[in-house]
Amino acid sequence: MAALEEPVTQPTELDVLAYEWRWACIEESEARKKKWRVEEQLLKLMGEENKLETEFYKIGITRGEERRITDPGMLELLCSAKGVQGLVKWKADLDGRKFTALREALPDVYREIAQYIEVKPRKPQLKIEELQQ
Repeated sequence: MAALEEPVTQPTELDVLAYEWRWACIEESEARKKKWRVEEQLLKLMGEENKLETEFYKIGITRGEERRITDPGMLELLCSAKGVQGLVKWKADLDGRKFTALREALPDVYREIAQYIEVKPRKPQLKIEELQQ
């Protein structure tokens, strides 16, 4: 008596697409890591320069800072809304230009508020254009 063979099931179109999608996610993740490594090298090569041009490319970097209010009491004071902290989900956004202008206009007020503001550099944004030959 011959052994019964289990039928071989062919993958459906859905199986194929799901498989391709999973591989695309892996490739995308690897490409993102490679892009970050290249960005780090470009930033290191460019130093403090914000724009450089080669024979083939124009490279620009946009740098900035992120500011965040670190003291919950100060946040409540600035918003003048009592009892809503933790109840409403939102992120306080500080107007960087007005905050900088405050330093010139009212230095004492600026110093008082500045102690509750966390300032850290933003990740630089690269822009690379291929030049027409």
